Amino acid sequence: MSSSRTVGNLPMYSTVVKGPVAYLAWVTTSYLCHLSTKCFLTTSQRHFPWIPGLVWACLAASSQMGLCLLMMKQAVQNNAPTSGVRRHLPALGHLVGTLCSNCSMTFLEASSTIAIRLMEPITTALLDALVYRTSLPVSVQTSLPLVVIGCIIFSGQSFKNIDHLSGIIFALMSNLGFGLRNIAIKNKGECEIKVRSRNALIFSFLAWTSVAILDIHKLGPGMHVVFLLSSSTEFHVLYSSLSTCVVLKEVSVITHAVLNNLKRLLVVMFLVLAGSRSLSLSNLGGLTLAVLGLGIYTMGKDTSTGLRVETGLKYRKQILFLLLALSCGVYTTLSLSVQPDKREPYEKLKINTSHWMSVLNRLDNITHVRPNKQPSPKAFRTYQKWNLVDHPNKTDFYLPFLNKSNDLITEMQRVQVNIFQTLLRNYKYAFLFDINAFENKGDPAITVGEVYLLRRLGIHLVYYCNTCVCEESGVLDKALSLSRNYSRENTVVLLHGGGNLIGYLQNDVLRDQILSRFYEHFNILMFPQSIWLKGGHLPAHRMVYVKEIYQKYPNITFLLRDRKSFAIGRELFPRQTLFLVPDIVFQIGSIPRFMSPIYDILWLRRADDETPNYTIPSLMGPYTVHVADWTSFISPKGETSMENAFLHTSTGAMFLQRGRVVITDRLHGHILSTLCGIPHVMLDNPARKLTSFHETWTKGLTTALMATSSEQALKLAVDILEKRNHSLPGLIAYNDVREHLP
Repeated sequence: MSSSRTVGNLPMYSTVVKGPVAYLAWVTTSYLCHLSTKCFLTTSQRHFPWIPGLVWACLAASSQMGLCLLMMKQAVQNNAPTSGVRRHLPALGHLVGTLCSNCSMTFLEASSTIAIRLMEPITTALLDALVYRTSLPVSVQTSLPLVVIGCIIFSGQSFKNIDHLSGIIFALMSNLGFGLRNIAIKNKGECEIKVRSRNALIFSFLAWTSVAILDIHKLGPGMHVVFLLSSSTEFHVLYSSLSTCVVLKEVSVITHAVLNNLKRLLVVMFLVLAGSRSLSLSNLGGLTLAVLGLGIYTMGKDTSTGLRVETGLKYRKQILFLLLALSCGVYTTLSLSVQPDKREPYEKLKINTSHWMSVLNRLDNITHVRPNKQPSPKAFRTYQKWNLVDHPNKTDFYLPFLNKSNDLITEMQRVQVNIFQTLLRNYKYAFLFDINAFENKGDPAITVGEVYLLRRLGIHLVYYCNTCVCEESGVLDKALSLSRNYSRENTVVLLHGGGNLIGYLQNDVLRDQILSRFYEHFNILMFPQSIWLKGGHLPAHRMVYVKEIYQKYPNITFLLRDRKSFAIGRELFPRQTLFLVPDIVFQIGSIPRFMSPIYDILWLRRADDETPNYTIPSLMGPYTVHVADWTSFISPKGETSMENAFLHTSTGAMFLQRGRVVITDRLHGHILSTLCGIPHVMLDNPARKLTSFHETWTKGLTTALMATSSEQALKLAVDILEKRNHSLPGLIAYNDVREHLP
């Protein structure tokens, strides 16, 4: 026996049971769609960085729209037009909304795009007023500024960043597209969206299941991208059909937009619970402002529109109560994940490289990695406009032709910022492992450069551990536990740079322990490294072992700091993404001389496994020579290992500044001498670490010379003293006074 109690034309059980179930399914599929789409866009750009992100967004939209057309059909009423733009307006609006939403997520986090789309009720009301030529209610005029400003604050984006601005514009355009779709569907009942057949639904689900099974077998990054695309497409069709065939069928477009916002608030809460979004207090304040605007809009909404009025519009107070109750639940959840917004704006920290940074479109293609002669002004201007992530092995195009240290340092920083801004643009937080704070001054300088870069990019370092601490029992597991408070979408795991890749087994073993814990949850990037092979080679079994370590982790990005390492890396790591990037110590910038030299020649001679094993020749003449390794030049101690890294770096600069000229067989002796503006001579080791770096980046420097023997190194140093005697700082003469101890 059927029930006599009805609401409109719907039985009571349909309203009480089917409504909430359909709404919950709508929320869930929407969340899964946006999450899988964002994962697809992020993963595809990581594995195939040479393909622009907007291309992947268009591919996702094409796949989603194609399956929508296969699975859903538009039923036109008898009195509706059978041709023309109006008939195809629902499909056109859906295509525009989907494409713009995907493009927005190319530039923004999924939750930020959803935040901008909280404005859809206002957008729909504006479109409704334009279509039916009615005046805007006072509630819309009042709430519009609140919702717009609140949504932008909640998204946490800045109009000063062209990527952020593009994402916001695309999100607003998606509102227009979906608003036009809904109005076209509901307009005087002209058309109705229906699912074609149950068989189409079953077929698409079976196809998605097959791809998922193939992806479980880890057939490579390509299959994983296909799985994410199919997941995004499947959930998009499901949530779109629920939106247009179930929810929109029973309510007006404006109420549908309000309910859609309740859904989006739930999606934001799901993203937080799943760890895909962490918020600051400013984000939470923006969300509050947007909800306040929506509340004002809902209370003052006029039911006398040109559209069909359904019974549910009488219950706007109940809708407002639901909005406020849901907001309380969202805020309670969000309060557990609020992160203090302590990042300094990049604009306040960025280096003085404005004359290098060009925002013009690319004009020409440069065919050679590095020409034999200095590039023409036109070729150089073209190179300046590159996004260097698109040219991972051409980043050294111009650097070898720079002969002044300040110009070289500026260009090194520009190249690094260009690359890292793209690679790390989605991240707000970072975990940094295996930093170095030993007396070997070069590795602590790498740590300092890494910190400088993260500060310049506005990325908050939430965790780091020194090499010795990382190796202690339980430390990495505690770091993994802490990482669960952060999401893959806005957090990256970073590995310390240096010159210990492959050649130092203990470092590779430690990295294996780090990667095994974090690679499933985060994207991983290794700061610039050299591949060091003791004696120029390694035993075959060691090479196989190291290769097996890293081939397990396809989501690690290698940054290699010289061409020799880059060539070896291509052979050893074919599944990973590789970039040629200068040593990160150049992020420190120029170091003004802060002490007078006390030796004519300061000879930095290393005393470890990488020493070239040469003898120091005798010096005939009036010049003084001091030979030492900077590991014995003890630094002051700080309170933390990070402070020690900064103190070691400053002590390393002090060590070198004691000489008018430097001879070094350490790579960072060369780099820090360049930063300090000290003329120097380099001696290489059998692995040719210094030669490869010098040939890649610094061979144009007139203040940096390469010697093939210790005798030649001494001769070149003396030549520098004689030729530059008047431009070099004079000695502070106190070494000629003998110290008398009691």
